[in-house]
Amino acid sequence: MDQLITALSNPDGMTNQQWMVVALILAMLVVIAFSAWRLFRSLLKPRRTSYTPNLHRARMIAESRERAAAKRAAEAAAPQVDESDEPPPPP
Repeated sequence: MDQLITALSNPDGMTNQQWMVVALILAMLVVIAFSAWRLFRSLLKPRRTSYTPNLHRARMIAESRERAAAKRAAEAAAPQVDESDEPPPPP
């Protein structure tokens, strides 16, 4: 290991075997870092997916209920407009 460290301090004097060892160590470090990142991403972070199974009729009914609920909520939030034909009272 000391020989490799001294060779790294002087790259011009490195042999092909030493370059191969350096390349293998770097490749192993990259693989370990990538594997750790994938493991972290898959195990620790919550995974949310936008996939909705196609349940044919049941899905269509659920979507229509959601649209109706959203429409009712929008109508309830909208200001009530008086649509009568009567003119407003004079001030």
